[in-house]
Amino acid sequence: IMAPFYQWMDTENFQLPDDDRRGIQQIYGSGSGLPPPPLTPHTPEHKPQPTYAPDKPHFGPDICDGHFDTIGIFRGEMFVFKDKWFWRVRNSRVLDGYPMPIGHFWRGLPTHINAAFEREDGKFAFFKGDRYWVFSESILESGFPKNLKEMGTGVPKDRIDAALYYTPNGKTFFFRANKYYRFNEEMQRVDDDYPKSISMWQGVPDNIKAAFMSKDQAYTYFYKANKYWKYDNQRMRVEPGYPKSALRDWMGCPNEDPKTDGGRGGGGHDKDKEREKEKEREDNDRTTYEEGNADEETKTEDVDVTIIETSNGSGAVAVVVPMFLLVCVIATLAALVFFRLYGTPRRILYFQRSLLDKV
Repeated sequence: IMAPFYQWMDTENFQLPDDDRRGIQQIYGSGSGLPPPPLTPHTPEHKPQPTYAPDKPHFGPDICDGHFDTIGIFRGEMFVFKDKWFWRVRNSRVLDGYPMPIGHFWRGLPTHINAAFEREDGKFAFFKGDRYWVFSESILESGFPKNLKEMGTGVPKDRIDAALYYTPNGKTFFFRANKYYRFNEEMQRVDDDYPKSISMWQGVPDNIKAAFMSKDQAYTYFYKANKYWKYDNQRMRVEPGYPKSALRDWMGCPNEDPKTDGGRGGGGHDKDKEREKEKEREDNDRTTYEEGNADEETKTEDVDVTIIETSNGSGAVAVVVPMFLLVCVIATLAALVFFRLYGTPRRILYFQRSLLDKV
């Protein structure tokens, strides 16, 4: 049966289950020439299902250790990426056979990816550093990977932390540190007046690692450091009570905060926190440096303008000339009024008297 995704399994020590072996023998025979004995019917016993908790994998990391590189939603399913592994999560349950090595499904995709999302055209895009990959299902598109500068004008050149196709306006959003970019796929460029501060998404933190929409497209979820924020797309703010534990609500893990390690010896919390702090320090230093340069340029321009005005004396000229013109205008108006009133009194009286006689 064809399916969009297939589970990976360890084939080195693989043994066919007895149920499958008996089914094959029933159809094709056991190979001994004798028909197989009839199966004894039995009534299966109903056993109550225990409370779900993800099983510890026989290979790879435990999903409940958390601190993922990124999370993406492909074909309505959650894909969780960490180092060289990924999990498929459905209805808050990790599917059997996972984690799977990234390279076993997406050949050519590196480990430790930064961001992943499903584009409007249904293809999967992955980002790491200054490069990106585009896949049709599990097949790498021709010509990839490419440099981020080839994606379009205005896109961050060094890294993308999270990517999101935002269905309410049909635009793609890229998140980088404390800014976000609105990208037009058709024009292959970032829209005017972008990037903007991520604070425009009220309540969403900086340096997020993943962003995706809910199935009804009413909410947008943001992930960072084992926590998630639920953003209301209509009210344009994070819902009260967030952030919450992504490990508990999305993966079904019993431990709300994996920094206690749950006895598994993960020990990755402090390292992740240090990486986050280092990234924030670099971004803040870069922003402070740029703002400082802008202030210095502004101060220099102000001083130059003051010197020019003082040396030329243009301020005095700007005052004297208008005053002189104003005096001339007033004198002209006064002369016109004078001649109007006193220049031809006899002619006016003559016409007034003749008009009275005729009446």
